[in-house]
Amino acid sequence: MPVSITQNPISMPNKLLQRIWQNADRAHSFLDFGAGQGRDSLFMAQNGWRVVAVERSPDEIAEMKKTPDFNKLPIKIIQGRAEDFEIEPDRYSIIQLFNVLQFIEKPKALDLIQRVKNALHPGGYIIVSGFTVDEPSYQKRPDACYFQKGQLRDLFSDFDVDFYREAVIDDPGHPGKEEPHQHHVVRMIAHKVEK
Repeated sequence: MPVSITQNPISMPNKLLQRIWQNADRAHSFLDFGAGQGRDSLFMAQNGWRVVAVERSPDEIAEMKKTPDFNKLPIKIIQGRAEDFEIEPDRYSIIQLFNVLQFIEKPKALDLIQRVKNALHPGGYIIVSGFTVDEPSYQKRPDACYFQKGQLRDLFSDFDVDFYREAVIDDPGHPGKEEPHQHHVVRMIAHKVEK
């Protein structure tokens, strides 16, 4: 039985996914690129969605599988790189690229975005969270997928953009960079126009 948000607040999904998950067509699946330890994937599976979680780190996948009753959830984990994943067309109601594109070379990331657009079910949603070229790490990885001002919105000019924001956000710290710091991000929710 699906778990409601109020019953399980620890597994709340990211704020972009919170905006749309209840409005999307559950007849199709949720595809989570760069799923990490599975916060969003597990939340969706616990709420009755069929989930495909793509994650390249075996350590992150191992953490995801520690979830109580994991084997009873409708979730399929694919270990591998997002840019190598073969996306089945017309299978997904929500596809998420959350903090994954900056780890991919820009041409491959742009190809992945196009394949996501083509594969998304009409009326389905795409969630993207990435870094802008103002992010300091861009200087170390200029070949990776960081976005110019307005570029992400332009890439989805054929979609209806429901939310778009470029901002500087505070990060309290995370593995690899424990000190509080800031990130220059772009975040978007768009949905595919039904024809």
